[in-house]
Amino acid sequence: MASIISLVLKYKNSNRIIFSCDINISYDKMCKTYIFNVLDFFKSKGMHIYTTRKLKEDIVDLVHKKSGKTYGSEINVMELLLKENVKYYSFKGIEEIYKPIGDIVKTITDLSLIYNDNELRDFLTTTIGEIFSNSLNHSEQDEVFFLFNVEKEKDDFYLYVSIIDYGTTIISNVRGFLKDTNKTSSSCMSWAIKRGHTTREGSGGYGLDMLINYIKIVKGMLLIFSGNAYYSLEPNGKIRIEENQNELFCGTSVTFKIKLFDTDNVISYQNGIIDCFSLDDLA
Repeated sequence: MASIISLVLKYKNSNRIIFSCDINISYDKMCKTYIFNVLDFFKSKGMHIYTTRKLKEDIVDLVHKKSGKTYGSEINVMELLLKENVKYYSFKGIEEIYKPIGDIVKTITDLSLIYNDNELRDFLTTTIGEIFSNSLNHSEQDEVFFLFNVEKEKDDFYLYVSIIDYGTTIISNVRGFLKDTNKTSSSCMSWAIKRGHTTREGSGGYGLDMLINYIKIVKGMLLIFSGNAYYSLEPNGKIRIEENQNELFCGTSVTFKIKLFDTDNVISYQNGIIDCFSLDDLA
């Protein structure tokens, strides 16, 4: 879906664009939401978007876009697991984004074994809050989209979160900040994820580095698309930073996945250091 965006935008003056899928695919809820969000983005560009009946029944009819002003405590594990319909939120302005940040942090800390919970809550609030703030800062429309779900995979439960904006890319921001238009996209991404590096005044250098450190400690998964650069962090700690000749994403998409109900490990945050240790280490 990331790579198809730039292709479709080349035909934005076309009379109509039809999306179809001729093979049977079992879409998970996050995939459905992501596809719907991209189709909604095309509509916001004034494009005439159509889908086949099958794609409409599989995706369009099941996903609902909501205003950030209506957001409450939406991350309910059992409700998300049982309901077929899914929803995502559009947030405009810095005031609205505090509700999902608090909801994400509450879900993680309530459904994990933690040590020094107040410190960890503050750390996660700052870390996740910076991702939302960066998206709003980069977005030309002052709008950020929040996609989320809880999935059961084998016997484990995982929280998925995507934060998306269709504004200026990380690549463009870094090149502008460093005044280096020839800097490669992959090196721009590498610069952006380093500790203390930020293109936003007043940020203090928080954001991607802190999120990456947390995801790495809890053995989660992280994907970042921005422009034609791509970053991935796998649960085994493997990191990839790549770039493509064609633009992959006309904005920035940050998606992470972390395990809930982990009864084997304890997450701690103290003296500025986040850590994860086994219960066996306490014996």
